[in-house]
Amino acid sequence: MTPSTVMLPDAGRYAGSSEANSNPSRLEKLYSEIRSVFGLIPDFFQVLSPKVDQLEAIWGAYKTVVGKSGFPEKVRGMIRYEVAKADGCPLCRDGHKDLLRMYGLTGEEIFLLDREIRETRYDEKTKNLLIYSYAIAENPHQERETIEAFMGLGLSREELLEVSMIVNLHRALLEIAHSLGIH
Repeated sequence: MTPSTVMLPDAGRYAGSSEANSNPSRLEKLYSEIRSVFGLIPDFFQVLSPKVDQLEAIWGAYKTVVGKSGFPEKVRGMIRYEVAKADGCPLCRDGHKDLLRMYGLTGEEIFLLDREIRETRYDEKTKNLLIYSYAIAENPHQERETIEAFMGLGLSREELLEVSMIVNLHRALLEIAHSLGIH
């Protein structure tokens, strides 16, 4: 099941909320931006439509942290996939696999991301970024020695910070989604 086919039992009620109806142009603008990134409006963003101010703030944070990242879109997508993989939510994983395909990853590349990052054809820096992404998605409390080990593998403190910001923003969004029954 892809994100575009997943609907919440009461998803239709969100579009009819009073806040969403009071300023449809703001909501339409946000949805247009979101659709331009994802090719659809993920359920998570649909659920937030009754609270246009909050949707705007979350989308703004997403655009700032993820959209202005120095990593290529494909790498940002793989980092977000690592978070979904660590989260263990099959729907999230499937949705992110769809996005990876949209970014040009092949079935084989996605298979290797699922199984063994070290076996992928990516450069060592990208492999280490993805391994770090998964590690902090599983446990955001990393020891200084772990950080130093990743720096010893060629990752800069700025790259680790950028990955950490992407991972933890995405983790927060997943927690909000799961608390609303979106799995």
